[in-house]
Amino acid sequence: SIEEHTTMLSGVCMETIAFLGCSRGLGRAVALECSARSLFGKKILVARKRDKLESLEKEIQESPELRVCDFSKSDDVESLLEELIRLKVERVFYSVAGGTIRPYEKKKWKVQKCPIQVSLLTPARILHELMNKHGGLKQFVVVGSLIADAKADPGAASYSSAKHGLKGLVESINGESGSVDLRIFRPGYMDTELLPIQSKPRKEGVSLLNPKEASKAFVDWVLDPNGEKNLDLEAPG
Repeated sequence: SIEEHTTMLSGVCMETIAFLGCSRGLGRAVALECSARSLFGKKILVARKRDKLESLEKEIQESPELRVCDFSKSDDVESLLEELIRLKVERVFYSVAGGTIRPYEKKKWKVQKCPIQVSLLTPARILHELMNKHGGLKQFVVVGSLIADAKADPGAASYSSAKHGLKGLVESINGESGSVDLRIFRPGYMDTELLPIQSKPRKEGVSLLNPKEASKAFVDWVLDPNGEKNLDLEAPG
């Protein structure tokens, strides 16, 4: 009913949310969409580069808290976890990602390791800690990939393996625990700077998702208490 919906939104507007990986792409678009709708109370913006965070801060209607974190570094992640617990976050949107487009053996191991760390091990670590030490966590949402977590992705082996693992993590935890609303958003190719000019989808003229439109679908979905645990989103056409 309208009354129930209004009550639900009223509660949402009081919640503390952390946007992890919001300096560009989908993460930035989602943070801006939430701000435009006046959703959530305290907003915590987390990314690797402070200048990007400060740029986003200027577009957010409220006064968010900024935290710098390199999600590939354990010390940074542990410090962030302490902050998230102290601030009693109720929702977490994790959209950190990255990778390389070259044959697996052509890049050094430290380069191949990075996407596995930021796209799988770090969100797994943060979720595990919050589930164990923070009883107020209501929702944790990660970003998968309709392409990379469902089939082989030649040239992006580390990224693809991380996304495969992330999907398996979410679906497995959901099969054993109902303590947290754990979801995975699985978009198709998206038109952001994270998709290189030389990438195959751009060269072949594949239809790309608009981050702003994708963020609207994302926010509608996470606000639906009866929404599916997985949301697949492909570009129109």
